[in-house]
Amino acid sequence: MEFILNPKQLKKINPSEYWNFIKRNLDKPDEIWESAIKNQLKTLEQTILWYITFSRPIDELSLKELLEECFKRRGENIDVFYFNDALKTLNSAFLQKEINFRNNKAYWRLSNPSIADYIAPMLINDNTSILVDIVISLGQKLSFATLPSTRSSYSHRNMSPYLFWDKLLCYIQKEGLYESHCELAMLGLDNVSNNRTDNVNKYKKLIEKLFYLYGSENVNCDYSIDNLELFEKLSSKLNRKHVEVDWELLCSLCLSELDQNDELIEFSNVYDNILHANKYSFDLTHELEQKIIDYWSGEIDDHVSNEFNEDILIEDDFINEYRKRGSLDEINCEELINEHINEIIENIENEYATRVDISESLFSDLNLKEIYEMSINNLIDYIESEDEPDMGSTVQHPTLDFEDEVEDEDEDFEESGDEIDELFHNH
Repeated sequence: MEFILNPKQLKKINPSEYWNFIKRNLDKPDEIWESAIKNQLKTLEQTILWYITFSRPIDELSLKELLEECFKRRGENIDVFYFNDALKTLNSAFLQKEINFRNNKAYWRLSNPSIADYIAPMLINDNTSILVDIVISLGQKLSFATLPSTRSSYSHRNMSPYLFWDKLLCYIQKEGLYESHCELAMLGLDNVSNNRTDNVNKYKKLIEKLFYLYGSENVNCDYSIDNLELFEKLSSKLNRKHVEVDWELLCSLCLSELDQNDELIEFSNVYDNILHANKYSFDLTHELEQKIIDYWSGEIDDHVSNEFNEDILIEDDFINEYRKRGSLDEINCEELINEHINEIIENIENEYATRVDISESLFSDLNLKEIYEMSINNLIDYIESEDEPDMGSTVQHPTLDFEDEVEDEDEDFEESGDEIDELFHNH
């Protein structure tokens, strides 16, 4: 709003066009920042913005050290006074300063997210080499959320983020992969492998280095399902022509970190693909089964309760038997319930791509006595509610009750008839 109401801007705009000028700039704030950053800021001030755009909230000392290294690579030095003056210029309008009272450090971040809407596409599309240098030098202070994805397109000037990732990966491969850049390299390979025209053979050395680092149980490596799946995809694109991979170790380390069912289902899909694609003989089925059983041990009662269909007991044999005898054959009922429960557990097993045998363990974890009692009692309630007379319609009695009542009425009539005969006979 300050930019829009700036007197210098007002002089440039015809009064009749001013309202359109306001709407245009509110709809596309990146155009406002382009004018201010490009025309009003010095090189040091611009570079500070570049770094902060792609970093997590960064403390002042770390920011100064990064900039000193950046300008040293350009053959220049930064005067401490210039640095402080630059921060003063950027404060409020472009940057926001926050004091962390725990460590008494000043941290900087963008004052408005829309600033990044101009800076990110501008560097990604038009100054890729500068951005690669910034991303590499930020290291652990890099904010991965600010990096582009080939899954979503940057419409700015119709350029693709693929060019950035390609240049970044080629740089890492040429300069050597540092362990601190493992996650960045994996993210880059994930992005380029989504490109239809890409040939990952150009990154073969980098991929082999990553396989080596991950196979060494490196603390800087993320053994996530996504990375395991990415390795399988990269291996496939390289036609398995790369250094030998310890897939059993990778899968085992990945599985050890999982405890949620959706994760275990996803892992079983990736694990199954690896087994079939690489024709390896290792077997982690037992470990997977135990993980699944551990998860379901606390969930199976609620799951069966939610999935249980009590209509399975509504059969003529059960209903007629109750009406005749006033009781149910509980053994037959329990057998039918068991069959239904096994179907529910079988559906759980079928969620996993890898064939797992968990039915016996899950079945034994169930509170079957409670399920039997509840199901049978609900069946009895159902039958009795169906047999209750409807006052607005013809009364339909259960067979058992109706026969009993007829027999009782006949006995009462015979007794009353004898009493009448005896009365007349005496008189």
